[in-house]
Formats: sequence, C-alpha cells, structure tokens
Amino acid sequence: MHFNIVTMKDIIRKILIIGFPIVFIAYLIIKLSFDYLFHKEMIDFGGLLIQSLIFTMVFISFQLLVFYNVLKPGISFLKSGLPIDGKFRHIETNFPLNGEKPNFKAFVKSLHQDFIITYTSEENNLVKIREKIRFWSWGAAALIKVDYENDCLQVNSFPLNGIGKKAAVRLTGKIKDELKKYSNAKQDN
Repeated sequence: MHFNIVTMKDIIRKILIIGFPIVFIAYLIIKLSFDYLFHKEMIDFGGLLIQSLIFTMVFISFQLLVFYNVLKPGISFLKSGLPIDGKFRHIETNFPLNGEKPNFKAFVKSLHQDFIITYTSEENNLVKIREKIRFWSWGAAALIKVDYENDCLQVNSFPLNGIGKKAAVRLTGKIKDELKKYSNAKQDN
C-alpha cells in the first residue's frame, strides 16, 4: 500500500505560499487605511511596500519557527515505528472488536479516505494517522493498533499542538465512527 506522506518541508512550503501573501496584503491594507484616515497626507508607496515586506518576513519567520518547533516531534513520531510515550499527552481508548477479525489492509484503506496515513506496520497491526493541518487548526494524530489477542482496537490520540485534549477526543470519535462504517460495510458484503 502506498500513501502520500506529508513532510515538514511540505507544511512549511504551504505556510509560505498561503501565509506570506495573506499577511503582506493584510498589513498593506491596514497600514494604508490608518495612514489615510489619520494622517490624510500623500502616501509613500515605496516605503510602505518595504515596510510591509519587512513586517511580513518577520511575522512569517516567527510563525514558522514556532510551528516547526511545536510540530516537528509529533510529525517525526508519526513517520517512525516507535511506540507512543507520555510526552504527547495522549488519550488511550479501546474499542471492542466483538470477535470480528478485521482485515488490516482493508481497515487501513478505509482510514485513507478521511485521514492522512503516515505509517503502517502489518507485522504489528499498527497504523499512525493524522488529520489534515489547516490554517486555523493543527489537528490531532493517532496511533491505532488492532489487538487480536485482546479482541480490541487500541487508539492513542493526541493533539499535534500539544495543548488540550479536545482535538484528540474529536479524532477518537472519528476513528470510532470509521470503525463502525468499516464493520457495516464488511457486513453488507
């Protein structure tokens, strides 16, 4: 099975392509508005463009630095075969399989439609997934293990930004819904 793995370079490139023009234009508009409203004088467009460019570069650089330092450990973990540890402040949940023996490859394929799969191991029945990172939300990630011995699906979910557990709880609910959809689709066939 082949999945597109999104790297930190891809995420940074996306921030630069989307964030840089947005911040530049927003600063330019705000600065033009204030200068016109409060000073009512001729505007030096050359100076304004340079000022906007400098502000945008500093703002985006600071954001990239924070973004990189916060997300790098989580993204690195998601691409590796390492077990989850306490630094991610994860929520562990077990969903009973009720005697069903899900096909691991088919289950992973069903997850691929709604999540970004970053790592799979058929030997360990392990898959690591994450939500798509959006401009306003960094999302959550999860390590999912199909435990045939204990007849359950183990889900360890955690927020990618490391703050709070709301995103992890939401992701766990989505995984539970995906398991139900997978089980229903399997019964229909």
